Amino acid sequence: MGIVSNQEKPPMKTSIVSLVVVFVVTFTACKSNTSENFLPVLTDIPFYENEHVLLNKEMNLEDFSNLPPTVEMLHDYLQNPADFDEQVLPVLISYGDLTLIQEIDEDRIIIGDQIQNQLFVYNFETSDTTIVAVEGDGPGDVRFMEDIGFFENHLYVGMGTMKIGVFNTDEEVSYEKTINVGTSASSVAPVEQGVLIAGSPTFGSNADSSEFEGLKSISLWSEQGEELHSFGKTYPLKGRFMLSRPFIDMNTLRSIPSKNELMLSYKYFPLLYRYSSDGELLNTYQLNDFSTMVMEYKAEERSVSVPLDDFSEVTDLQFLDEDHLLIYTKTFIKGEEGNENRIKENIPEITETRHQFYVLNVQNNEHSFLGEITGEDTKFKVTPNFILKVGQGDVAQIQREASGG
Repeated sequence: MGIVSNQEKPPMKTSIVSLVVVFVVTFTACKSNTSENFLPVLTDIPFYENEHVLLNKEMNLEDFSNLPPTVEMLHDYLQNPADFDEQVLPVLISYGDLTLIQEIDEDRIIIGDQIQNQLFVYNFETSDTTIVAVEGDGPGDVRFMEDIGFFENHLYVGMGTMKIGVFNTDEEVSYEKTINVGTSASSVAPVEQGVLIAGSPTFGSNADSSEFEGLKSISLWSEQGEELHSFGKTYPLKGRFMLSRPFIDMNTLRSIPSKNELMLSYKYFPLLYRYSSDGELLNTYQLNDFSTMVMEYKAEERSVSVPLDDFSEVTDLQFLDEDHLLIYTKTFIKGEEGNENRIKENIPEITETRHQFYVLNVQNNEHSFLGEITGEDTKFKVTPNFILKVGQGDVAQIQREASGG
């Protein structure tokens, strides 16, 4: 495994180090803009200067034992997709984040549709679809779904309405209760002590600057809706409320099965964080092949631009068993013409999307790159038993091609 310190900045072939150089050149050469115009500032990313486990693009699957079956199948699929069949499931989904597609057991998945505001279960054995929650504000209803987390035989649906819907999954999925919390439940990770939530409070455009100070990245809430404690660092907003969504709220939080620990990622940052549920930072991981997004911030307009250059995102984190975490990133390529002066009107269109996958053993920090594939409006959801390809309006199951036709 590789350990890297961004404070020492040793010479190595990483896109992150190269990006730092690009930032310095840009900030020095640009006459009309200062470094504060382009965000994020890398050194403001929480714990950026710590030593990190470096997740590179080396394939080391031979170092692993007892891999979940979907890891090996995904690796093979990425090398040669033609060897696999794609079976479209009889479900329709208008829109949904990958965090809203989760496996209940070896026969069932649950899907949250963010446009229709429905939560439904698909059964692979019977091919049946069952709606378990619809749009509304009453008990058992859903609205502005953000995430789904599991603990034992319960699923927790985090919502932007500062609510968490709790459903029992023993046999049929059934509503049990609602937890009212004091923050938007952007990401939820149920643990023995309660529910961990990652996200920021809701800020108005006239919020006092003091409201942005000392924000914690994670808070623990009881099943009765009481905030027990909070911990972790966030990107410093310094009164810039419009940065809370891209730099704080767009995150993924996952509890480590059978352990009081969790993993946190921010969508546009190259680091992953491992915490104890008590708030101790246990480790940090740095994605080597990751182009940190750059946006132009205009204080007088209180606005940020779309990404100016090529950029990457952490698309999904998914535990496949107690040891193995699947990390899914995407990189968006914006063409060859470039945009040296970063003029918003000249930003090239996205011409290519690269999907990249890693597996990390959280017990010993062994890791391997699984491969990459180029696609457009496609996402992949990998669970302990299924590999799903999510397109615009449909979901397909990826399976090995049957031998013998």
